[in-house]
Amino acid sequence: MLAGTNDALRLFASANKLDAEVAALTFRRREYLLSAPNERFLADLKRQERELKASGVLTKSVDWDAAIDHTIAAEALAADG
Repeated sequence: MLAGTNDALRLFASANKLDAEVAALTFRRREYLLSAPNERFLADLKRQERELKASGVLTKSVDWDAAIDHTIAAEALAADG
C-alpha cells in the first residue's frame, strides 16, 4: 500500500460510515488521484451547477466557499508527503 493509505482508508470508512473491509474493497476498485481543490476543480463545479440549474435539477445556488474546505485536503496531502 502507498504511504498514507491506511489513514485514508480510516478517514474514508469513518466519513462514509463503512466498515474497514468495505472501505478497502472500494479503494481496490477505484483509482483515486488526490489533490487539493484548485481553481480548475472549482470552475468545473460551477459549470456543473449552471447545467443542473438550467435543467431544473437544482433550484438554489451553492455557496462553494462554505461547501469546500480546502484545508483538509491540503493538510492530508502534506502529511503524506
